[in-house]
Amino acid sequence: MKIRSTALVKGFRQSAPYVNAHRDKTAVIMLGGEAMADENFQNIVNDIALLNSLGMKLVLVFGARPQINRTLNQYGLETPYHKSIRITDSHALEVVKQAAGQVQLDITARLSMGLNNTPMAGAQINVISGNFVIAQPLGVDEGIDYCHSGKIRRIDIEGIQRQLDQNAIVLMGPVASSVTGECFNLTSEEVATQVAIRLRADKLIGFCSEQGVLNQDNEVISELLPTKPSLY
Repeated sequence: MKIRSTALVKGFRQSAPYVNAHRDKTAVIMLGGEAMADENFQNIVNDIALLNSLGMKLVLVFGARPQINRTLNQYGLETPYHKSIRITDSHALEVVKQAAGQVQLDITARLSMGLNNTPMAGAQINVISGNFVIAQPLGVDEGIDYCHSGKIRRIDIEGIQRQLDQNAIVLMGPVASSVTGECFNLTSEEVATQVAIRLRADKLIGFCSEQGVLNQDNEVISELLPTKPSLY
């Protein structure tokens, strides 16, 4: 008797090598604030949940620039930029914390969905946030005080790794505190990049408003690989 393979069975067979290749691998996923406003964002969340269920260790780093800008406009506030970095004064900092907190809650809620009509119905996903990043002020540059805009001082990689080993998704945002208890506004790009480097992640995946990195023919480069500098 000849058994016909269904499309579902073929799909499992074709995906099995990829599942085995990526199980227990670590990926840092950067979600720009624009990604969360996109109509396809729920599908992205479902895919993230699927990757977690297949055994990948995931760190999500989110940004909130559009949400921050929208809230600033609502309050009639403006924040200048210096060298493409927002100058975050005390008033803007409160807006940054508000917008980032709302985005964090939204992502957590979406990953916690257990509805029957979602691909991950019945799955239990633990989303962990915490003080994994310690920040420090950027200070003054060319006479410009960045105020509450900061940079990374240190990252608790061991703490992140412990959560990943428990199959939790680590969620990190653009606001971090300092050793003195102050809050600073960081760029999600710096957080994602530094976490990926220090965690020695296998992949760094970015969702942003731009089309992507383009080559000389103006075509999107889907994958960037590290290169070793020449010894000669």
